[in-house]
Amino acid sequence: MAGRSMTRLVAIALALAAAATAATPAHAQGPTEPAPASGPGPLAPRLRVMIPGCRPADFDPDAFLAALQVELASRMLTIDLTTPEEAWERDENGPQAAAALVLKFPSCETTRALLVLRDRARRQVHRRAMELHELAPPLRPRALALSVAELLRLPPRDRPSPAMRSAPAASAPHPARAAGAEGPPPRAEVARPPRWWLGVGLGAGVGLARGSSECAWNEGPQPDGRNYSGSCVHGGAAKTTPVRGGLTTAPLHLAPEAGFHAGARWAVSIQGRIQVLTLADEGAHDWAAAVLGRASCFFGSPRLRYYVVAGLGGGYLRHRVPLGAIATMADDPAIRERSIVDTVRAGPVLFSVGGGLRYQVSSHLGLQGEVSFLAAAPEATAHADLNLGVYLGF
Repeated sequence: MAGRSMTRLVAIALALAAAATAATPAHAQGPTEPAPASGPGPLAPRLRVMIPGCRPADFDPDAFLAALQVELASRMLTIDLTTPEEAWERDENGPQAAAALVLKFPSCETTRALLVLRDRARRQVHRRAMELHELAPPLRPRALALSVAELLRLPPRDRPSPAMRSAPAASAPHPARAAGAEGPPPRAEVARPPRWWLGVGLGAGVGLARGSSECAWNEGPQPDGRNYSGSCVHGGAAKTTPVRGGLTTAPLHLAPEAGFHAGARWAVSIQGRIQVLTLADEGAHDWAAAVLGRASCFFGSPRLRYYVVAGLGGGYLRHRVPLGAIATMADDPAIRERSIVDTVRAGPVLFSVGGGLRYQVSSHLGLQGEVSFLAAAPEATAHADLNLGVYLGF
């Protein structure tokens, strides 16, 4: 009996000891170092999203957040929208989110977006740049949200980040920087051309001159008692000089232009052509003006683009035409026989086609070169212009 009682007491003591051990809190065993994460791991229950105040006018932050909520709905995330300055204050004085996403634009007009994911648990920063200029503005928030979701779901080793930093938790970035933006700031890129532009170019051209000179140079004495020989005379009865078709010049013109980009590739504009120099003799016409409406299609990179253009408008072109030595009945012996330079007019209906290059120096300044071919009717000609200029975008 004594042995059975002892056995029963031992069993009861062991049961009580096991119960006490099971009831001991987990932290009583001492802190345990977490195992290093080898996969994507669970996402933070709270994701801090920072959208800059300097962003393209056609970017809709509400649409981006709504798309992000949809893409991350299965993760049961709470999205906390803050500014970089507010995020800094919270990091210093309050609880921190386990992950922070910074959306940055190099300038207020570019559509090149930089996504910066700051993973506090792993002390890592991951960056991804996206070019959005080929997407219509309504599609850009969804494209960014898809990229964010993909970046969050990838394991760290697969994330397209050149920067993997392991800074101590005590080292905080400078307040002037956005949270997660360690390292030098990204180089500003031009992601799309300005929506509006104003430009001006200088040019010269060559064309076929045909028809008659605009002046009569040998009208002789007239009823008013004056001798007009050797001088330019205009009028329906004036005896102009026939001009055979030949290649001649249009020395100098200005080409102001105002335009609007209707999309990533298409643009419409109004261009003037103000001929300011003909190098004709005194009395002959020395200027001409025309206006054309144009449509352009652009190709190439955002910084260096080439384009084709077509236009329709009205106005006149003038070509410089040497008439050669003309014997006149002038009273002045010095002008009785001399080489005369006149002009031939073409227009007033003008058609144009051409192409050119644009180089975007900065967000607001660009350089441009263009070759255009013009045809005129009913005073017909075929003409080519070379224009070089600058433009300002806004």
